[in-house]
Amino acid sequence: MSLNVANCPRCGKIFAMTIKNLCPDCAREDEEMYEKVYRYLRDNPNSTLQQVSAGTGVPEERILNFLREDRIYAAEWSQLSYPCERCGAGIKRGRYCDTCAKEM
Repeated sequence: MSLNVANCPRCGKIFAMTIKNLCPDCAREDEEMYEKVYRYLRDNPNSTLQQVSAGTGVPEERILNFLREDRIYAAEWSQLSYPCERCGAGIKRGRYCDTCAKEM
């Protein structure tokens, strides 16, 4: 049995690969950020991305990653959206808005 090791993409530490592609410290930090965001949204369901970031201290890019990874569903929160990867229009699911998806 071989041990798969990699550098953590976030901090650069060498770690033994598991299901997550982050080292244990960064994975723990990631989970803590996710919990903060989820609790904030549960208590403030009409918040925008900027409000969630300001209210939790979690960077917008990390919140966007939670949305893209489907850990948080924008469709569940009325004011939460993220940009289409092609044109930047606000979307609540997937990677592309309906217009871009039809054009591709």
